[in-house]
Amino acid sequence: VSGMGLTSHLQSVLEVSHGKALGNRKEHPLSGFNLAEEMKASCYVSADYRETLRSIQQSQAKKEGAAAGGEGEGDQGGAMAASLTSTSGHESQEDMAATFATSESVARAQIPEIYFQPSIAGLDQMSIPETLFTLSESVSGARGLADYAPLQSVLLVGGSSLFRGMGARIEAELRTRCRVGADLRVLSARDPSLDAWRGAAAYANGLFEKQEAYASSVDRATYEEVGVNRIFM
Repeated sequence: VSGMGLTSHLQSVLEVSHGKALGNRKEHPLSGFNLAEEMKASCYVSADYRETLRSIQQSQAKKEGAAAGGEGEGDQGGAMAASLTSTSGHESQEDMAATFATSESVARAQIPEIYFQPSIAGLDQMSIPETLFTLSESVSGARGLADYAPLQSVLLVGGSSLFRGMGARIEAELRTRCRVGADLRVLSARDPSLDAWRGAAAYANGLFEKQEAYASSVDRATYEEVGVNRIFM
């Protein structure tokens, strides 16, 4: 799962909700709208996804009930027609921004949740906490380290680590998998968007030259055989 993958999923959600495919046409309501930036600003990682959805549904039900109680059948018909017109017509970027900012939008919590439940986006792979825990067990066993030693300092890098609540959710899920009282910490990088690149550059330029014991590489034939999804340790 990548940040680009989340943006693509968000695009699909918007295409379904607006009944239009995104294109480069200037007249399209999403033309010029920066999905990636708006996703980072508006989406968040919920502490309990199911509870968040339940809360959203309850809030929407209350609003719909209040609206139904304050309008007659004619008014409701007019409101429904206006809603359909708004959905099928062109919306301004300001309207789209307001849609993103709505606290009751399921998409705001659903998009980052893909990192914890990849099946939401139709992906058959482990979540971030599952991957971290599995790698921790593998590395600890192979190198004779204490249990959960790699989890004592988990550094979050990359643009998606900027989602509100990301670090807290990862730490909470890791603790449910570790024994009680296990020493683990989840830290955020100073510059999450670029530190991953800087780290990879330093690793490639420095560690290989110095031939550090834990530097590793893979030949082209092996890489092409196993693909990009395998993690080399």
